Amino acid sequence: MKLLRRIKSVCPTCIKDISAHVVEYNGKVYMLKECDEHGKFKVLLSRDVSYYRKLHDLFNKFGFIGDESYKRNYYNLYLTLKCNLNCTICLTNANSESEEPSLELIKKIVGRMKKTKIGLWGGEPTLRNDLPEIIRIIRKLDNIPVLYTNGIKIADYNYLKTLKKSGLDVVHLQFDGFDDEIYKKLRGRGLIDIKLKSLDNLRRLKIPTVLETTFVKDLNENEMKSIVDFAAMNKFITAVLFRSYSHQGKKGLAQNKQLLGEELIDTLDKQTGGRITKKKVLKFQKWLYRIYNLTSTRRCFYNQYFVLKRTKKRWKTFDDPGFFTSGLINTSMKWFKLLFERRFLQKSFTSSSMPDDFFILGFGCICNAYDYEESSKKVCIGGEILPDGRIINSLVESNLLREKELFKISNRVL
Repeated sequence: MKLLRRIKSVCPTCIKDISAHVVEYNGKVYMLKECDEHGKFKVLLSRDVSYYRKLHDLFNKFGFIGDESYKRNYYNLYLTLKCNLNCTICLTNANSESEEPSLELIKKIVGRMKKTKIGLWGGEPTLRNDLPEIIRIIRKLDNIPVLYTNGIKIADYNYLKTLKKSGLDVVHLQFDGFDDEIYKKLRGRGLIDIKLKSLDNLRRLKIPTVLETTFVKDLNENEMKSIVDFAAMNKFITAVLFRSYSHQGKKGLAQNKQLLGEELIDTLDKQTGGRITKKKVLKFQKWLYRIYNLTSTRRCFYNQYFVLKRTKKRWKTFDDPGFFTSGLINTSMKWFKLLFERRFLQKSFTSSSMPDDFFILGFGCICNAYDYEESSKKVCIGGEILPDGRIINSLVESNLLREKELFKISNRVL
């Protein structure tokens, strides 16, 4: 066993701060930690120690020494914990009792931010009857409203049209595949017809859309390439975020049903015949970290990204012929505009800024108490605005706060 580094983490049960070791053992990487009350934990971080170390070395090479005061790209705003589904894997523990922020509180908090992506979050945010007004407020205060939704209400074309007229910028649609059996197991009911109707409405209204997937080990991994191909054929889809089930919130599945980001890449590697691999993703990360440095952007290394280019034959990767040369001048101008706005105007990046001949793939798992590393909060992609108005400057810290509250509730019940 080889020690890679000493870190600070938390107990996955009580969320108490504890020390931990990241170690290499039998070609894999683990986090080892022990809570005085709840015992020892051995958490798998990587099945490929070489890939893990290269990612971490790349992260360190570019000097990403973050602090909690730097400007976040975005903040999730919890509008409600009410939901029209009751998913057993819900990480926010939806349909539990919680206050909802008033319009006055939203104005006060969001008014302190400028050119920031505000994720409208829940529960299911479309259950707020005043959602169009909230979107108008955010837009009027020079911020970017982005809706995170299960798609049920936006299957109504006129409702979605109202949201767009209010100033909605981007929609992140939860989408787990094309097989209704997947939704029955994860979401409690068949949803594919609703999902496809929502997607058709988003296409008709030309609203930039991100597909937010949840993959569970041995359940729906075989949907990955179909989703990529679908995104390639629909220019309104600007990104596909391949996310693993994260064992937090309602914890409806076992912790071993969680997938690593690298396992998602390996699955797509097999399904695409080697066109998307960890080696290619790692190569792209090198370019991406240079862009992060140029634009003063902070990111952890647990989520990896890749870019595909649309073609008549669906899509290309950066090492395919014609990736850089086809439409070079027009594409270069769009990328330059995106980087300029981020670096000099401090405008948050959203997928609506993407040139429409490209789309992003993301691979990872939402951070939880099992794999938490304290230093990650300093470079977390965003923060959260809680229903009571508190602002937390990292998503992972908000996740842990929610877990700590659930632990306290369960202990009171017992």
